[in-house]
Amino acid sequence: MHNNHNPPPIIEFNKILSSIVKLKHFPTAVSLFKLLDLQGGIMPDIVTLSILINCYCHLGHMPLAFSVLSKILKLGYQPDTVTLTTLMKGLCLHGDVKKALHFHDTVAALGYHLDAHTYGTLINGLCKIAETKAALQLLRKIEGKVVKTDVIMYNTIIDSLCKDKLIAEAKNVKNKF
Repeated sequence: MHNNHNPPPIIEFNKILSSIVKLKHFPTAVSLFKLLDLQGGIMPDIVTLSILINCYCHLGHMPLAFSVLSKILKLGYQPDTVTLTTLMKGLCLHGDVKKALHFHDTVAALGYHLDAHTYGTLINGLCKIAETKAALQLLRKIEGKVVKTDVIMYNTIIDSLCKDKLIAEAKNVKNKF
């Protein structure tokens, strides 16, 4: 593909990148993207850039992930829920749950649509840093208003409450669901 005088559509390159990412070879995917970018023959699209964000998040390179978000905006693309949730998940994975919540507040205020997966990611992140009560508050805040809550969100909180030895509260959450 790289040496071809008529480069293939970006969708073909995205398929290759996605396959590499599924194998968890994030550095390889980043290297291929950089090669594509240096050659200049194929213009990355929102999917390509979202794949790159995912790679940087998994590698713990959050500043680079956010620089790709900047590139998305400079190119005139609109980040979608998957891209924004990927950034929040990356922050949570690397211990920056409070930054993830702040980022959530920022993008929500800008009018971006977030879904149950986004909120499940934030609830999971809060529970992992032993902020179960904050996770429960977030759940109550979105319950029936922002998104449809799901069993995964409740199970995450119930599990965390049990780990905190707050069995009565866990039963209370279970009974309300």
